[in-house]
Amino acid sequence: MQRTFRELNLTAITPSPFNPRRDFTGDDFIELTASIARMGVLEPILVRPIESDDTPFELVAGERRWRACYAAAESNGGPDKAVIPAMIQEMDDDLALEIQTIENLQRRDLSGLEEAEAFRIWVDRKGTDAIPELAERTGIKETYIRRRLMILRLPKTMLEAWGKGDLKFGHLEQLARMDDKKQRRSIFDEVVRDLKDRQVTVADLKRRIARISPALGKARFDIEAEGCLACTQNTSVQMKLFDLGDEKARCNRPDCFKKKQEAHLVKFWNRTKYYRKYGIKGFRFNEDVSWKDYEAFYGDGKPAKKCLSCEHHLAILHIDGESCHDRACFGDKSCFNAVRSTRSSGGSTRKPKKSKDGPRVAWHGEHFREVFFQEQLPVSFEPVEASSLTVRQVSLYSLIRGNAGIHDWYAQRHDVGERLWEDGPYSLDRKALFRLIAGMDEEQVAEEIKAVSLQAVLSGDYLTDERWLVAGHVGIDLASQWRFTEDYLAKKTKGEMIEFGNRFGLFDDPMAMGFLTGTLKRKSFKACKKGELLRVFLESGADTAGMVPDEIVADNPVENTESIGG
Repeated sequence: MQRTFRELNLTAITPSPFNPRRDFTGDDFIELTASIARMGVLEPILVRPIESDDTPFELVAGERRWRACYAAAESNGGPDKAVIPAMIQEMDDDLALEIQTIENLQRRDLSGLEEAEAFRIWVDRKGTDAIPELAERTGIKETYIRRRLMILRLPKTMLEAWGKGDLKFGHLEQLARMDDKKQRRSIFDEVVRDLKDRQVTVADLKRRIARISPALGKARFDIEAEGCLACTQNTSVQMKLFDLGDEKARCNRPDCFKKKQEAHLVKFWNRTKYYRKYGIKGFRFNEDVSWKDYEAFYGDGKPAKKCLSCEHHLAILHIDGESCHDRACFGDKSCFNAVRSTRSSGGSTRKPKKSKDGPRVAWHGEHFREVFFQEQLPVSFEPVEASSLTVRQVSLYSLIRGNAGIHDWYAQRHDVGERLWEDGPYSLDRKALFRLIAGMDEEQVAEEIKAVSLQAVLSGDYLTDERWLVAGHVGIDLASQWRFTEDYLAKKTKGEMIEFGNRFGLFDDPMAMGFLTGTLKRKSFKACKKGELLRVFLESGADTAGMVPDEIVADNPVENTESIGG
């Protein structure tokens, strides 16, 4: 590969369409331009001859230097008269691409998105079969290359969020796993919205996706015959291809899963328990209906005989085929109310026919089962140490189970529940919760009790005076630790702020006085505008600890109350 050296006019060179680098701005580029203006280009660029009357040479390597030289020349006689040192080499498109890709990937200042673009340009030109060759030439792992190629399928807005640093690469990987564009966009918007208030980790995002991705083990249809075992939207397949996803096989294309699930249920509906037990002729998926669309039969409110043949008497199922409501009425509400009224008032005086082996009285089973638990549980607990892991596990379960205010939080924290409706709260799966806690060790249980207790205290189920009691018990003294905040002062008038300053002696503080005369250039606090007074409270350096307005300490429930340990 013979190369010749020449100084070429800047305007005789055109950039390459294969260069993945797109950003030629920033402080580093400005510094390079200034350096070239002083010292010139010290390292030659690499070009190749092309058939063009206007620009006979095309850049292969060194576009950043060429652009910086161009920028320097525009303020020093113009690019028409400027030259740049260049190595000229004859090469075809494949060789130019190879040199350019490897040269770019060896540079540290290439952004993550530009790096991914370099991989894409290579694959677009040479095909996916050439990925092992690229990996060998660059020393970059194949899985690394494939994972970055995968994220380029995402919309521009998501890639830009990565480029700006709003999202990490791991976030994009999780989003790229989703083939459903509508759901992927919904998840993306939800994450961006949540990022304004708190951190959303990659693990958080993975859990969110898992909640809307049905487990393939729940499929009623034949997943092998339907091609699910090899589908790239199968999370276990994604794990094998990209070392990314979920060992538990889930479907990241829920609409496809739902369509197959529905077709199978319709075809074999007469084999389901809903048809065999209740004679129900059909079903609806829970996500397709609103609670306003139907009335469900609960407890004693069983359907009448005529309901069994009614086209409006349906089962409501989750997408995985599990029951949401075994029996629901989608018909006229007056008809439903009439049936419920008849059933609740006793209806017909004719006694129902009993099964030969059935219970004589319907409530016997549940009643005597509860009697057994009431008698045996206290006996079984008696020899168990109060501090044992078993008791602490049961205590943790009871703490969570008995506090409705934290159900949604804990269901999301450990993925032990599902959303009741779109953007609604999560329903806690009590069996999954118990299994989770039963598998925890001493350290995990201790950490969870601490986290759950704090969340419970901060939940809406607690009143402010209860939080006050807990705060006092853990050593928080509002009267000495409370300080004025910007949010609090913003809701007060200038007159109220003047009153606070005088009553608490803030305006006598030397630091507040110095800030008034030195920074604000005011002679008195009364002469200040409200915004300036706010700065006195927050920026002067005067300590406002213990300056607590009466409305903050009113109705203190801690007074005359001993602590739990007292």
